[in-house]
Amino acid sequence: MKRFIILVVFKDGANADVEYFYDANGALVKDLNKGISNIEYDILGNLKCITFSNGFKTKYIYDAAGYKLRTTHESAVTNTTDYIGNFIFEDGKLDKYLFDGGYCSFDNNQNPTFHYYEKDHLGSIRMVVNENGTIEQVNHYYPFGGVYGDLSYKGELQRNKYIGKEFDHMYGLDWYDHGARMYDAARLAWDRMEPLYDKYYPLNTYLYSGNNPINSIDDDGNRIIVWYKDKIGNDQSFVFTGQETKELPQNQFVRDFIQAYFYNINNGGGKAMLEAAKSQVDFNLFNALDLKENESYYQNNGRKDKYVVWQSRQGLLLSNGDKQSAATILEHEFAHYVDDVLNHKNHKEREQTKDYQYDNKEEKRVVTGYESLTARKNKEGIRKNHKGKKIPTKNSFSIK
Repeated sequence: MKRFIILVVFKDGANADVEYFYDANGALVKDLNKGISNIEYDILGNLKCITFSNGFKTKYIYDAAGYKLRTTHESAVTNTTDYIGNFIFEDGKLDKYLFDGGYCSFDNNQNPTFHYYEKDHLGSIRMVVNENGTIEQVNHYYPFGGVYGDLSYKGELQRNKYIGKEFDHMYGLDWYDHGARMYDAARLAWDRMEPLYDKYYPLNTYLYSGNNPINSIDDDGNRIIVWYKDKIGNDQSFVFTGQETKELPQNQFVRDFIQAYFYNINNGGGKAMLEAAKSQVDFNLFNALDLKENESYYQNNGRKDKYVVWQSRQGLLLSNGDKQSAATILEHEFAHYVDDVLNHKNHKEREQTKDYQYDNKEEKRVVTGYESLTARKNKEGIRKNHKGKKIPTKNSFSIK
């Protein structure tokens, strides 16, 4: 059977004392081994242009939320790929529609053909079969995601490969697109630092999957990442995808989060938390006590490192004497978080618009909307302002 070989191995393309160069933000700007002479980023830290030493270029366009809209490969011929939701257009022509578990391709007459993925435990696409069961592509990988080319079949058929990420083989780039960063499987490293590096600085922020690719992955969406410290003070994370699980770490904060999440959802509230767990974006949650903080809040410092800090056993005593649980407070903070990620421009405008009763229009939107709904479903107090006194509670969903 005919093979189109994509082989990802390290190519020693340079012999210099320094072969990798980074800017002041820790982002890769030059890779002599790949023949990359310059990498540009936009003001949000997204890739803008990769220039190769032979003059070839790969250009990118992202929206304000960090979603990739277009990739352009420029050489003697220019090719464009546009990403409109789950639709992919090649050179202006509809090429694919992605769905959970596969994709639909279209011929010149827009006739569809359905293709289905066979995945391994990490979510890597090992095989593609068509609607008749015919094998169309076979992929094998090294532990850190490099494509094992000699055993693979028709690697060019579709680009989603290791843990389901899009693989760019053009011009020998060989990077996996993880959204916020690009991953080089040959070098086992990222092109940029982890956006939340300051929250778990003991780890190598360029390292992939905590150096354990067999059992864990670095993904970029459909999950809430709960960060916590273990019994000896090491930074750990628990990945939550909105599904009930019996395999929880022995950590109070993680268990408080799970209880609060399902308490809100099962009562009919928690709409923002549900949206976070189902979104295509990762949402990060930190333990206020681990950060030596004593309150819950949503943090956005103007870059990509947005996150919620939560005191899981701290409720609110309202102005009218009623109370709210930590679970309802968590929904409040996630309502800010989700809106900022998915609707950033309007979110900032509301934040900057004063409101006498609620401090600003964004707080009014959340207090009278998501928070009020969840508090009502949880049979808790309803605020008429943005005030409250912090009170200790016995667990994450109690008001006592």
